[in-house]
Amino acid sequence: MREQPQSNAPEDGGQTGLLARHCAMQGTLAFDGVMQIDGRMDGEIVTNGTLIIGEHGEVNAEIRAVMVICGGKLGGVVIAKERVQLLASSIVTGTVNTPMLIIEEGAQFTGQCQMQEGHHIRRSSLGPERIIEREIVHD
Repeated sequence: MREQPQSNAPEDGGQTGLLARHCAMQGTLAFDGVMQIDGRMDGEIVTNGTLIIGEHGEVNAEIRAVMVICGGKLGGVVIAKERVQLLASSIVTGTVNTPMLIIEEGAQFTGQCQMQEGHHIRRSSLGPERIIEREIVHD
């Protein structure tokens, strides 16, 4: 069994919600805090918190969040203010816009990544994953 990824959970320590395995939702999902999707979601996701896509989760959406952690299937556009983390079990297709992208060995990513301005380049090994950030330097 895979250990749950670390997240910026609310101070009360809880998860805001869960879309369970074998459940499906279509439309707009808006929440604060931490939400985990282990089922299927199609549409738009907007949050000032963390979205976790579990190993069995399937999301096809435009996502705007502070942090996105993906262990399942994700297609669409992701805009994350802090970071996007692709776990080894993830399959991601689309566009990712974030200042920090973490990709674990084994993750599949097909698409584009746009790094936001004002961040520095750092490559470090954290076990099987790599962190890549970018800084735009003007002369």
